[in-house]
Amino acid sequence: MTSILKVFNITKYCNNFLIINNINFSLKKGEILGVTGNNESGKTILTRIISGFLRQDKGNIFLQKKLINSFLPFKRVRIGIIHIFQNTNLFTNLSVLDNVTISILFGSNHNMNLIYSREKAFEYLKFVGLQKFSNSSINKLTQFNKKKLKLAKAFGVEPKIILLDEIMSGLNKIEILKLAKIIEKIRNLDISILFVDKNFNAIKILVDRLLVLYRGKKIADDFPKTILSDKILLNKMI
Repeated sequence: MTSILKVFNITKYCNNFLIINNINFSLKKGEILGVTGNNESGKTILTRIISGFLRQDKGNIFLQKKLINSFLPFKRVRIGIIHIFQNTNLFTNLSVLDNVTISILFGSNHNMNLIYSREKAFEYLKFVGLQKFSNSSINKLTQFNKKKLKLAKAFGVEPKIILLDEIMSGLNKIEILKLAKIIEKIRNLDISILFVDKNFNAIKILVDRLLVLYRGKKIADDFPKTILSDKILLNKMI
């Protein structure tokens, strides 16, 4: 598979403290790449750097061989990098359908009118199994369905890469399996996914390759089965 995203020597300081230490990796087209580590590993900060919400102090990021270091978050969305945050991304005062419609209208590179955007939004809701909730308010959705809505919003922007930050948090085993199937459907459309999570059950069933971060540094890059059977690595991931 061809690499769609390449990250070279990414380094980030905060108050002279090194929080991301010279990280390198590539993400292939259609790949689900896991990133895991404990709460002080720097995985969320790395994700925010890739989506443009934080700026690295050193290093380069390339999307399809194009240097995007200077691109602001909205421009990274327009070129296909979508970041689904753990606790945001939804407009609680709008309907489920309107949440996706807004993503299509403002995130797409195409000039779309409202009627067409709403039609496409309904298609994306159907894709994730939320069509019967299209006219519902966000507050009526379960936590599980809110996560499905986030995927529909991201999918509606026609992404090349989706950055999933702890999307499995708070779900039970059955919900994890169901959400994993939707993520797999998205990947099968040649969309690459950076899956940032600490849920080992989700990692086992979903991830092709796994990066482990520890104190801001990459300490492993291998198949999930190999990493999750290594007791030394596991101790650093908890």
